[in-house]
This record gives sequence, structure tokens and C-alpha cells, in this order.
Amino acid sequence: MKMEKRNWPDNLFPDIEEGGMRDRNGRIYFYRLGLDFMLDETIEWLEEEDKSQIYAYFYLKLCLAFLRKDGLIQRNVGERKLPCSMEYIAHKTRVPVHIVKQGLPKLEHVGLIKKMEDGRYYIPTLLEHLGSECDAARRMRRMRSRQKCKAGGVE
Repeated sequence: MKMEKRNWPDNLFPDIEEGGMRDRNGRIYFYRLGLDFMLDETIEWLEEEDKSQIYAYFYLKLCLAFLRKDGLIQRNVGERKLPCSMEYIAHKTRVPVHIVKQGLPKLEHVGLIKKMEDGRYYIPTLLEHLGSECDAARRMRRMRSRQKCKAGGVE
């Protein structure tokens, strides 16, 4: 399967600030959710499974945990790219192993993750939700917000 690859080094985001990852040039990267994300039928189905929101929560944690790897749920060992064990995924997402064991097949069943031929998983829509903003854009947005407040608008 063909995937967009960004080739980010592991140390690209040395500082975590304001809920995002900052690169050396001051640009912040973040994971964006659409306004209707939680209303999506796929997410609703996950929440209805076992009458719990844990699988939707696990999916979000999975996205954030493997964001730097472009959504590839894998371990990079030297030149090799290996599938992650359930225990490793549980450690990275900080959820119990039994949730990972039950959750990965559910996420795969509804298409939120895909399994590759070599056993690795990937998150196909992860890069669509990636956003970024540089320092200048953030300053301009804040300035416009302050001007709007001074003019009688609501922030």
C-alpha cells in the first residue's frame, strides 16, 4: 500500500508545547479533530461496543502515540521495521494490554487502522488530521482576536 511519508527524524520535535510538537523552526504540529469527529458513526459504533468509550479513547491515544511515525504502528530496530507487540502498544498508549488485544481487531474491523502484509498496522487517516502553525501565524491570530474583542466582538 502506498502511503505518504514525511521522513521525520525522531528528534524533530524536541519540545512539547501548547498541546503540540514544536520543530526547530518554531512550527507547532498538532492532531486536529473535526467538529463532528465524535458524532461519526464509526466512533459511535466503537462507543456502543461493550457500552464503553474506551475503544474510541484508545484510537485517539494510538494516533497520538504513533504520530511521529506517520501512523505506522511499528518499531524501528536498526534498519528493520518490526510489528509492535501488544505490550509495547499498551506501554506507548498507557492503556491495559487487554484493551489493546480487544481494541486492535475492532479498530481494524471498522477501518480506522489497517493491517499490512508483514503484520504491522497503520492509521490511514492520520496524516489528514495533522495540522501545523508557525509562530508568526499564531501571533497574528492572537492579535486579530484581541482586535475583535476591543471592537466589541466575542473571543
